[in-house]
Amino acid sequence: MTSRLIEGLSGTLFFLLVFACTMFVAYMTREILQNGFHRTRLQAAISIFVLLFFQALIFGPVWWMCHIESAGAAVNWDGLRSILIVSSAGEILGIVCVIRVFAPDSWGRNIWFISSLVAAGLAAAFFYV
Repeated sequence: MTSRLIEGLSGTLFFLLVFACTMFVAYMTREILQNGFHRTRLQAAISIFVLLFFQALIFGPVWWMCHIESAGAAVNWDGLRSILIVSSAGEILGIVCVIRVFAPDSWGRNIWFISSLVAAGLAAAFFYV
């Protein structure tokens, strides 16, 4: 039951993320053609697109592996490791871009860098605990 639930949720997330990425590509294309590259809303769309794209790269393979496994085939989850590493790095980039675009000016121009250092420091601290 749990693996079928994970398969269903991962599949739903994957397809929604693909639709959202398609929508963002259409929006960004229209925005670039009409206004060029310098508008803040284009930067916001790019940052969200990067986040969603790499999220889809995580949930797509997870869904597919769960689907194959529930069909009775043998699954090698070790092959998913490199995809998860690359996708996680890309997702970190997307989140940092979202922070950079949406953080209030009163927080300073380098809040994206400071929050990245704090997050990496916390992750490293928990790694060694």
